[in-house]
Amino acid sequence: MVFNQEIQLINFNIFKQFGNLLNYSSCRTGGVSENHLSSLNLGFTVGDNPDNVIENRNRLAAKLGINAFDMIFAKQSSEDGIAIVDSSMKATKIGEIHPKLINVDALITDVPNLCISVLTADCVPILIYDSQKKIIAVVHAGWKGTVMKIVSKTINRMTEIFKSNPKNLFAVIGPSISPSVYEVGKEVAEVFQNAFEGYENEILKPISETKSLLNMWAANQILMEELGVPIYQIEISKYCTYSNPDKFYSARYNMNNTGRFATGIMLI
Repeated sequence: MVFNQEIQLINFNIFKQFGNLLNYSSCRTGGVSENHLSSLNLGFTVGDNPDNVIENRNRLAAKLGINAFDMIFAKQSSEDGIAIVDSSMKATKIGEIHPKLINVDALITDVPNLCISVLTADCVPILIYDSQKKIIAVVHAGWKGTVMKIVSKTINRMTEIFKSNPKNLFAVIGPSISPSVYEVGKEVAEVFQNAFEGYENEILKPISETKSLLNMWAANQILMEELGVPIYQIEISKYCTYSNPDKFYSARYNMNNTGRFATGIMLI
């Protein structure tokens, strides 16, 4: 991973071999938001001053070397909505969401110079690149989206529409809450047991009669491997949002009173 100065960005090793990709996860420094949202909050739904968020998105775009209007965000719902993105979905003002991107948690495009991104603060951001068809996707996978297998559905959509072959996909599981600290209750654990039958020992570690540690990194990796994505083409960033509150926003660490950072990918 490579950290840039001022606004800190994480770039992922597995994508370095491709000269036609921009990819990133933002950290929380280098912006203008204040107090518990300091400083590079990119979310409009967390009680921040909208002018601060606009400035932060402009600063992020400048750091990436792109236009802020080329950054495509959806209104996420933590479920399994998927959208195919084209240039008509670019916002006319920062923060505007195209109607086709409402209640969407995964974006796919083959259009260059569109930076498709998701916002997170513990949930799993996933970047996918088809090295043969030149297709990109970004996925927001919270625990609900992971149970609903949104990453599998995204890859299937890439296969159906763009004829992607999973063996040609390269993927990153970005900064998110780690399996060493993500405690869930019995009900959530049972949902995962049912959804990932046969893999329970890989994704759940009981720590008491009512609590387990949940490994969403492994769960999403398993889903991609099941569809044929080679394991050596999947990178897990291993950055834990909860354990690094000075670097990332973490909803659990801050009891849901926090900002959002972004993870995105663009064909250039």
